Amino acid sequence: MMASRNNAAQGGKHFRTEQARDRRRAGMGPLKWLLAALVVVGVALGCGAFAYRMLVRPGAPESSSAEEVAEPAAKPEVDEGTSETEDTLLKDQWVTDETGEHYLTSDGSAAVGWKQIDDSWYFFDEQAALQTGWIDDGSGKRYWVRPEDKTLPHHEWIEIDGVFEPFDDDGAWVNNGEVMPPNDAENMANMTARQQAVIDACDITPWPGRGYCAAWVSDVFVNAGEPAVDGDACDIARAWCTSDDLSELKPGMVIAVTTHERTENGLIWGHVCIYAGNGLVRDSGATSTRWVTLGSWFAWYGTLEAPHWGWANGIPLDEW
Repeated sequence: MMASRNNAAQGGKHFRTEQARDRRRAGMGPLKWLLAALVVVGVALGCGAFAYRMLVRPGAPESSSAEEVAEPAAKPEVDEGTSETEDTLLKDQWVTDETGEHYLTSDGSAAVGWKQIDDSWYFFDEQAALQTGWIDDGSGKRYWVRPEDKTLPHHEWIEIDGVFEPFDDDGAWVNNGEVMPPNDAENMANMTARQQAVIDACDITPWPGRGYCAAWVSDVFVNAGEPAVDGDACDIARAWCTSDDLSELKPGMVIAVTTHERTENGLIWGHVCIYAGNGLVRDSGATSTRWVTLGSWFAWYGTLEAPHWGWANGIPLDEW
């Protein structure tokens, strides 16, 4: 009897346990379906976002929303007639237009007058156009700007239209103006064959090298059929150049100074040339033989003493 009761009790307990398990299983059914649905939706959203990035917006950076991917900003335009911005302002550079070459300075304005650029000086007129050739800047001095490179010569001689002209350390032309013997035309018309021979020999006598001005003068006279002229320029000046009267200066004469400050050798030995008439001399310079105006030769070499002239070897070539 006791056994039957125990069996009945255990059977009732087992029945209740199964009922509770069935109820839990029934309650889990809707929850599982809800979780499954959420997983499907999440996968779909993830695939959609990936497809959007890969197909609709290829190359766009990843972001949490489409609004976070910004378009590149457009560059601001500068209207004609308005002030340029700092980024678009042209400065410190050369520009060329139909009026010539110009230089824009550090503030963007065009240079006018003298302007130093990269250690060289340039001159711009009132229209800011670069100028070459002879320059009169209003200072009373004249300058020569090389057409080939637009720069100034400094302490050198430049050949301009076949005549050499000297320029000082600042690039200013060194010249005493037009210097001409008052009776030069008459002297030229009455030249003797010996005078003409000396002048012609200047063209055929080669340059002997730097520092040999007196040697060149002597070679010229020898090539003209005259005696050699002995000594250096200082010797020639002291021996034969005794006049400073322009009315006595004639073609074929030598002109000399005993000293000049343009070179170290010039301080010691001086310089000498030959007067060729028409206000021009011939001499041997630093790089070649030269045609030089009297005004330039006097201004360049006559700073320490006045040039003098006379007949080489004391032989007057103007006598028939």
